[in-house]
Amino acid sequence: MNEITEQLPFSEIDIDIQNYTASVLLLCSANKIISDERITEIRSDLEKAFIETAEQYTKRESSTIPHKRAELLYLSVLYQCDIYLLSLRSLNKAIDELNILPIKIILDRGQKLILNLHEVNLKIFKRAYKSRLSLPCYEYKYVMEKSFDEYCKGYSARFDARNSCAFIDYPLLGCPAYNMKSQGAVFIYEYYTGIMLENEFCKYFSEEKIESLLIKYAKIYNCKYTDLLFNISEILFNNLLAGVLLGKPCFILSLCDNDIDDIIKKYALFSDKALCIEAKKAFSAYQKDIANPQLYQYLRKYIPTFAHELSIRLQRGGMNRFLVIN
Repeated sequence: MNEITEQLPFSEIDIDIQNYTASVLLLCSANKIISDERITEIRSDLEKAFIETAEQYTKRESSTIPHKRAELLYLSVLYQCDIYLLSLRSLNKAIDELNILPIKIILDRGQKLILNLHEVNLKIFKRAYKSRLSLPCYEYKYVMEKSFDEYCKGYSARFDARNSCAFIDYPLLGCPAYNMKSQGAVFIYEYYTGIMLENEFCKYFSEEKIESLLIKYAKIYNCKYTDLLFNISEILFNNLLAGVLLGKPCFILSLCDNDIDDIIKKYALFSDKALCIEAKKAFSAYQKDIANPQLYQYLRKYIPTFAHELSIRLQRGGMNRFLVIN
């Protein structure tokens, strides 16, 4: 590790992940971590890469391109740099590489990573599609039937790398798609990995049982479940976790009025943190029943969100809008 970056006056939390390279350079320049001469050289090399990309885009037939397209091309160059630096999983290493490696090498490595990731995305989607649900949820069906094709047809690692080129509205477990910070091929990777794991989770239940629960969930809002935007796995997992807290057998989704009363009596005085600890401890029983460790960890990450929402309902009421009573 370069001695310059052993003790940084800023950390990962100060970096804008969506504009990683630009953010790192700005902080390094402000804190004199990288010399002004090197910063100028990096920016000059990025500009040269942009000009080369623009020439490739116009096939060298025009010296001018619209401002919006020029901005997309420059962001695409930066994204290639972002992907490589983020792959190092260390701010210190990223700064060292910016300080030492020619920008052309960083960009070449970034573009190769993007192309490799695209191939991985194809495999992930195939797994997700194979285990898809046949329920008539419009947003879910769209991401399974159309969104990935939009990505494949429209994505350009060279000219528009930051854009995933896909319309995606269906939320992941505990996370609306618009809240995800990743972009481009990385966004598709993270999103469809989530969909793949959620489909796998849903396969622990029959579609008849899932649909029955969704129908009852929609009745809370006096409509059909096809009229609502929600995450299917979240509805199932909320009920499952509530059952876990009550000591029910594995993969039981059904809850009755007495179960809700028992949860209120048992956990009314628990804090968010205490509820989270209790739920994680109880859910650990599933570690041997869920065959895929990645799925187990994916579900486990949602538990703090569940605990927080349950805590709110215990304090303010409205449990029937969080858990589905059979």
